[in-house]
Amino acid sequence: MPPDVLMFVHTQTGAAYKSTSFGNEFRDWCKEAGLPPQSSAHGVRKAAGRRMAEAGVSAKGIMSVLGHSSLFEAERYTKSADQIKLADDAISKLR
Repeated sequence: MPPDVLMFVHTQTGAAYKSTSFGNEFRDWCKEAGLPPQSSAHGVRKAAGRRMAEAGVSAKGIMSVLGHSSLFEAERYTKSADQIKLADDAISKLR
């Protein structure tokens, strides 16, 4: 897609998905792909947030990518990543 065009996922008929229909369709795609039954669109979104936080992306950066409307949700990812980094730093000082 050109950089000035937003990309949306559409149904086979070209209509926009309703939030629940997309989740159900995504779960079906995961099943067809042989992924674990608990695979979901939310899980992919959550994993993306965690991976961005672990890579050092700020809470505001995560918020902009995942579409969160408040920092509260995005900060969940950075707090967890910060805790892991702090623990790793502390343990490395004991070596």
